[in-house]
Amino acid sequence: FGERTSQNSQGAICQATASQLALSITYSLRREIESIHAWVDFTGLASQVRAVADRLPSGEGVQESTDALDARWPGLAADAPEVAACLQNDPARQLRDFQKRNPSFSEILLTDRLGRLVAATNKTSDYWQGDEHWWQEASQSKTGTAYIEGLTFDESARAHAIEISLPLFDPLDPGSGPAGVLKGVLNIMPFF
Repeated sequence: FGERTSQNSQGAICQATASQLALSITYSLRREIESIHAWVDFTGLASQVRAVADRLPSGEGVQESTDALDARWPGLAADAPEVAACLQNDPARQLRDFQKRNPSFSEILLTDRLGRLVAATNKTSDYWQGDEHWWQEASQSKTGTAYIEGLTFDESARAHAIEISLPLFDPLDPGSGPAGVLKGVLNIMPFF
């Protein structure tokens, strides 16, 4: 009887602790999402993504050239011109500035409306993001929303993470679809 009572008592304590931890993580995650939404709106990032994407190839053969670069991407060094174009532009610098102020984000990247990488805080594992589930979900989302992918191990960020993806709508082009998608890889270890 004493053993059973002790187990029940300890089980209730563990359950209450787990519930408190879940609430704390939810609150912290909500705060991070609100922070990144406010920053995106403040910086006009959607307009910048559209401007960078306008300089990328368009028209016939876009998917073929995107696939070709995506196939070469893993073997490219961070200083290769194709990679540097994504890591050394104004949106990428803004992403790194945001990351410095919000160090729980291990990686942040931006894509255009087709899923091509436009900017990132570091070299990503691939160039074309349009085939990724998070990108497909976020690109179909409404303004002010975020798609959250549960706990994963993110290869390019090398961290256990929760991935937050949100569509970027250009306020200068109302009525059009998203100009792109932002993905933030949130390292969850500090939350624990």
